[in-house]
Amino acid sequence: MLDLPIVSISILLPLFSALYITFFISHSRSPRKQIYAVYVAILSSVLTLIATTYLLFSFDKYQGSFQFVERYPWIDKIGLEYFVGVDGLSLFFIFLTALLSLVCIVS
Repeated sequence: MLDLPIVSISILLPLFSALYITFFISHSRSPRKQIYAVYVAILSSVLTLIATTYLLFSFDKYQGSFQFVERYPWIDKIGLEYFVGVDGLSLFFIFLTALLSLVCIVS
């Protein structure tokens, strides 16, 4: 199994691409820039779908706990940390969200 933070990638990739489109592309009125925004959105959603497909096929359904767990301290003074993981039920919703995002952007 890869040692990549795959859950964080599938969360942050659409967020960063939406911010990139909002701040750097969408202020232009040229049709060329608008087409570029569509390509960036499609590329981002395809990469997110690839990441979630990896989650789907690498998930061990016989293990009863969270998998792909990522835990990083964020603000130590108040005990705040970034803590994500995937269980068996949310796995299909994550994949479905990535698939529907791509379908919606393409259509």
